[in-house]
Amino acid sequence: MTSGPQRVIEFVDRFNTGVRSGEWEAYLGQLAENVRMEFKNGGPDTLDGREAVATSYAASPPDDTITVLNLAAEGLVDIVEFAWDGGGDGTMRIAWTPDDRVATVVIEFA
Repeated sequence: MTSGPQRVIEFVDRFNTGVRSGEWEAYLGQLAENVRMEFKNGGPDTLDGREAVATSYAASPPDDTITVLNLAAEGLVDIVEFAWDGGGDGTMRIAWTPDDRVATVVIEFA
């Protein structure tokens, strides 16, 4: 199992690469097949499953990169405070599977 900081850095790097390139395969590959993404205070509706994330990102791709500001890791859960590079901030709660795939992400926009 990768450490909290390293797995979050990889997750954010893959997201930012997807934003810049439009290629989401590496990012999607880090998600569990049955991943659940919840968005609070903005973003799309809740997305259930890797395929739903892929479909949503193809139809309306994220257009801003993020920078990690603070990270708290506890076992298989990471709490990440981040800033959108275009302005604004938020928090992600990421729960991981034992094989370092993203099981759930709750993204709260400030």
